[in-house]
Amino acid sequence: MSKIGIIGGTGALTLTPRAGNDSDRPQQTPYGETSSPLLQWQTGATQICFIARHGLDGSIPPH
Repeated sequence: MSKIGIIGGTGALTLTPRAGNDSDRPQQTPYGETSSPLLQWQTGATQICFIARHGLDGSIPPH
């Protein structure tokens, strides 16, 4: 199985399916908390993980 990670900006969330296996809150990493929960789904033999760069509500500025 191949895996793809996507960091998307405002509007990219409309392209992601909500499969119900998403985390419900941001995740802790060695670099701090993620900007949004991780949205995950599978298409064919590819697992996809998406993170919203500006947060789910767009409240994190791009600078």
